[in-house]
This record gives sequence, C-alpha cells and structure tokens, in this order.
Amino acid sequence: MLAKQLTRLRKALTRRTLVALALGAASAMLFIFIANEVLDGAATPADEALSAWLHRYESRGLTTCMRVITALGNGVTVIGVLLICTLIALRRKAYPHIAILLGVSSVAGVSNGLMKLMFRRDRPQLPWGGDIPASYSFPSGHAMGSAAAYGIIAFVLAGLYPTLRWPLAVATPMLIGLIGLSRVYLGVHWPSDVMAGFAAGGCILTAGVWALTSPARAPRS
Repeated sequence: MLAKQLTRLRKALTRRTLVALALGAASAMLFIFIANEVLDGAATPADEALSAWLHRYESRGLTTCMRVITALGNGVTVIGVLLICTLIALRRKAYPHIAILLGVSSVAGVSNGLMKLMFRRDRPQLPWGGDIPASYSFPSGHAMGSAAAYGIIAFVLAGLYPTLRWPLAVATPMLIGLIGLSRVYLGVHWPSDVMAGFAAGGCILTAGVWALTSPARAPRS
C-alpha cells in the first residue's frame, strides 16, 4: 500500500507541478511579507517615495494613456475578456478549462474583497491624485484581478492555440505590469498595494495552472 502511494506521488510531482507549487509558495510568502510591512507601517515611507518619484514623469498624454490602461483592469473589462475566452473554450469543448477560468477569476474577486475588509487600509491622499475610489486600498483589486484572470486566460489560450504561446508569454506580463503601474501613477494605490495584489493574484493563478497541468487533473486533450 505504501509503495503504491509513493509511486502515485512520484508521478504527480512532475517538473511542471513542482514549478507551479514553488511559484505559488513564493507568491504567498511575498504577500505575507508585504502585508506585515503594511500593518507595521514600515511600507509607508517607501510607498510615498516611489509615488512621488513616479509623479515626476506626469504629463497630459501619459495620464490619458494610463487611464486607458487602468480601464483594461477594471471588473467590466476583465469579465468581458473572460466571457470571450470562455466561449472559445466552449467551442473547443475544453470544459475543464472553462471551470478553471471561472474558478480562478471568482476566487480572485471574492478574496480581494475579503482582504480589503480585513486590512482596511485607506487610499493614498496625494495632492496630484484623481478621483479616489471609496473602497479600501490593500491589496489592489486591479493588480490582483489582472494577474489571476489575465494570467489564466493567457494560459488557457496558449494551451488551445500553441502558436500563441510566445506572444501571450510576452504580452500578458507586460499588460499586467502596466495595469499595476497605472494604479500607482494615477494616485489611487500605493506601490505596496499593487505588489501585494500581484502576489495574491499570482498565488491563485498558480493554483489554477497546477489544477490544469497536474497529471491526475489535466484534461486528456
């Protein structure tokens, strides 16, 4: 019995699974570190310095560009892209992919709302800040949602269309990074909010990737 269990465990621990578990653990540790810094107030000086440094590059054209980019990370846009990807997967009869797409995105949205209520960090009050949302600041919903949703969307599309793997591997991290940068540039989030959002979203994303790539769970297609 023990030998069979060890053999089953050895088959499950493929290189891809180990990489996913390692990335998930690293993301979780990064989030815990940032959260502790925020709770202790140690992150505030660095947040203020980075926000002020980024404000030095403010211009009308760049502000317009950042507003367009930040719109790509709001809930309506992400849900729209998610629905399109779901229809594509449905057409290919990739039902496990659809379940992971919806699961990862839903967990990210619910988790972000709960964590905002848990930490209750106020939004930045900066002289150059625009319209400040009424919700709490930590972690950034745009950063967390885009990392999880766009990340799993890219992974699913790359699996269904292998020729898109490299374009998606390059474009998706750039899009996610720019969405996070736009939140700091517009003065609606601290840099630590965005980094924590990336870490939390990355943790959820790796769980979804592991669910699709684990030999015991991966779709036969």
